Amino acid sequence: MLLELYYTEDTYNTINKDLNLITSMNIDVFNKVNILTPEIILKLDNSFNNFNYAYIDEFERYYFITNIEPKNKYIHVLHLEVDVSETYKDDILNSKRMKYDNRVKPDIEIISSDTENTSNEISYVLSTMNERS
Repeated sequence: MLLELYYTEDTYNTINKDLNLITSMNIDVFNKVNILTPEIILKLDNSFNNFNYAYIDEFERYYFITNIEPKNKYIHVLHLEVDVSETYKDDILNSKRMKYDNRVKPDIEIISSDTENTSNEISYVLSTMNERS
């Protein structure tokens, strides 16, 4: 499979990133690989500091290089994380614009209260939590 290594200054949420191709190479993957967060073992010289982004043709996905782990003088492990915005940019750009109304208006009656309610609206605080490793 073909691995292309790039340099980009664009942020994570940029679509149509400005990519500068540094090098490309054929690689073999011998073990099962998670296509969302693959780890690729490469033989590299010391000039690996000039790339931070990758594309793997067989997976049809773009990746951020999150870490380059040296194993010895020449062998390094590239830790990759899929770039969803660039990988699925065509689907994102061709999607229909949708407007979401996220208001909540419950059907609740207040039986008794010590304060006078001048409005029929009730406010809620909604939150979400996401656990990252």
